Amino acid sequence: MTDDYFFDAMRERSLSAAFTAADLCCAGETWRRIRIVNEPCQQESWAALAALCELILEPVLARFGRPDITYGFTSPQLIREIPAHSAPRLDQHASYEINSRGKRICERGGAAVDIAIADVPSDRLAIWIAENLPFDRIYFYGADRPLHVSHGPDTTGQIVRMTPQLSGRRVPSVIPLKRLKA
Repeated sequence: MTDDYFFDAMRERSLSAAFTAADLCCAGETWRRIRIVNEPCQQESWAALAALCELILEPVLARFGRPDITYGFTSPQLIREIPAHSAPRLDQHASYEINSRGKRICERGGAAVDIAIADVPSDRLAIWIAENLPFDRIYFYGADRPLHVSHGPDTTGQIVRMTPQLSGRRVPSVIPLKRLKA
C-alpha cells in the first residue's frame, strides 16, 4: 500500500461527524516525514479512536473551532520512528495495539491525541475539557504548547503538568484543576 493510497483510504474512513481516520493516523511531524502505513490493527483501537473523536474532539470543535492535531494514533511501526518516545507502556496514542511479544503496548487502553487551537492557550483548553468532558488524562506542557488529552475506560480525569528541567527532560506532576486555573 503506498502512502498516497493509505492517506486517501484513511480520509474515507469516518470516525465521527467531523473527523476521519486520516486526522488521527496521518498526524504529526514523524508521520509527515516518513509517511508510513500507520493504521490500527486491533478493532478495539478503532473503537477507542471513534470514542475519542465523539467525546473529546467533537465537543472541542463545537466550542473552539477545529483543533490542529499535532500527534495522533501511533502504530508499533511509527513508535519505532519517533525520537525520544519516553513511555510507550503508558502512552495512549498506541491505543489497544499489540507489540511484537503479543502484549498491549499501552496498559491503559483508550486513545490519545495532542491538539492545539489557534489563539486558544492550552491552559484555557485544558480547563474547559476538565470541566466539561469525560477525559482520562490531560498532559499540560505549557500554555503555548499542544495539549495531550486522552479518553479511556477509566476516565480518571487526571491532569499532569510536564515541567521542564535544566537537563531538558520533563518531569510529570499530578495537579488539581484549581492549580491549573491559578
